Amino acid sequence: KLILFFVNLQITNQSNNKFNSFTMKKFILLFTLSVFGLLTFGQQVERGISIIPEPVSVVKKGGYYVLPDNIVISAPAGDEMSFISEHLAEKLSTALGKKVTVRNNVASADIVLTVNAKTDTKIGNEGYT
Repeated sequence: KLILFFVNLQITNQSNNKFNSFTMKKFILLFTLSVFGLLTFGQQVERGISIIPEPVSVVKKGGYYVLPDNIVISAPAGDEMSFISEHLAEKLSTALGKKVTVRNNVASADIVLTVNAKTDTKIGNEGYT
């Protein structure tokens, strides 16, 4: 039907070529913009949780967790974990404007960093839980 309408516009308006050409250009522009508009807004994409590096699996649960004004990060002793926990503390303190302290092996900490005792084959060498 659209093609017939398009052809009909050309045939009926041939008496004034300048007007016909201008009208057709407007019609084509409007049609093209409409198609792109429908394609753009017609797609609904489910957004997942964006984490880098991407975890093997993510389980969404309801609720939320509010960090306290004095955040405690617990990490095992060691140079590598010390560097990571201090870096995380610095970034959180800057981003949240809250006091962040790092302690070794505190079970009641707000954030607990651990290292798996043995490699988990499901998540691989670079995986985390």
